[in-house]
Amino acid sequence: MYSNLKDLLYCLTKGTGLHIGVLFFGHRGNVKTSLPQAYKIHAAPLCDKVKGAPEAFHACYRHRNEKVRRALEQGEPFFSVCAAGLLEYTRPIWVENEVAALVFVGNACPKGGAPLLEQKLASYGLDKEAAAFEITADEMVRYAEVVESYVCVLLADRSAALPQGTVPLIENLKNYIAENTAGEVDLAALARLFHYNEKYLGRLFKKHTGESFATYTNRCRMQKAAALLEQGEKSVTEVAAATGFSSVCYFNRVFKGFWGVTPTAYRLRK
Repeated sequence: MYSNLKDLLYCLTKGTGLHIGVLFFGHRGNVKTSLPQAYKIHAAPLCDKVKGAPEAFHACYRHRNEKVRRALEQGEPFFSVCAAGLLEYTRPIWVENEVAALVFVGNACPKGGAPLLEQKLASYGLDKEAAAFEITADEMVRYAEVVESYVCVLLADRSAALPQGTVPLIENLKNYIAENTAGEVDLAALARLFHYNEKYLGRLFKKHTGESFATYTNRCRMQKAAALLEQGEKSVTEVAAATGFSSVCYFNRVFKGFWGVTPTAYRLRK
């Protein structure tokens, strides 16, 4: 048996190009289910390249959030096709009559679907990438079922409690914020998503992070913006869009207020 969820996901996807991610909700989670960011979001070489096109970048985040809402509202697994034309499978994990987590199996090309994938990628000015993993729908379901079964085993392991002072609910909120810095991250919407009272959730978040929800979210955006500027691959306009700002002027103002210099000056300094 694998010692934790990360090891299982690594072994399932190694050498395949397939990507499997798990997003936890509410108060669920422990040491053995903790995952690095790459396994919490949809991340793969092909996805990263597609997201370089602004239109595809925003389409990707809209699609992801729509999948999360649909899975939580309906509570049933389903297939969908992402902005890049790749097949994805979303499976809710139920624990004690509530959705504890979602499993995402993606970066898959349906067998025989390569021509359609090439056409879709060409619409974004991209060439076909070998990273897309050809797989049947039934195989994707089996991958997700394996992950679901193991997550349930790990969540029941009382010896794997998180370190004292670490609250799974807060960690899950922070993970969700980190994944959605490109879009709107609203406390009221998250409260509905996580089934908590908005005011209670806001107070609990500040108690355990030392920051208000808005301050924490803004800091995450600014840290991501700084990292993107340091990489030097995106323009300031693209960095603004990638961190949830529709106005470059407003982004410049917020960035300077946080870092003390404009985005352009920050990039030159680094």
